[in-house]
Amino acid sequence: MKNIAFAFATFALVSACGDLPDETSSEPAGPPMEVSSVDLAKAYEENEVAAKGVYDGNTLIVSGKIQSIELDMFDEPVVSLPGANEYSNVQASFSDEYAKKTAELKKGQDITVSCTSITEAMGTPMLSNCSF
Repeated sequence: MKNIAFAFATFALVSACGDLPDETSSEPAGPPMEVSSVDLAKAYEENEVAAKGVYDGNTLIVSGKIQSIELDMFDEPVVSLPGANEYSNVQASFSDEYAKKTAELKKGQDITVSCTSITEAMGTPMLSNCSF
């Protein structure tokens, strides 16, 4: 009886997990997509679900004018680019290996970054795994 219950529980668990996305793949879904930070933010402001469907899983080449250069809570560089309006922005996060390069950046400078991951927090696109 225990074997039947164990087999059923295992089957149920495997069946439930079968529809989960494969998060082990780091390969982009398609070719890099070029977009301005403003257009990216507008897409998320207009419809987060649709924007996620378009941009998630792709390498993004995002351009904009630097609004700020800061450190996150792990002391890794974050560059803020213009968003959909004056109160919003797009944040591009870099690993610590980019600390020297980001230290040379200036507010107001034009920049193009390549990022392999995007999420959203309270309507703000958050780019990560970025380089320039």
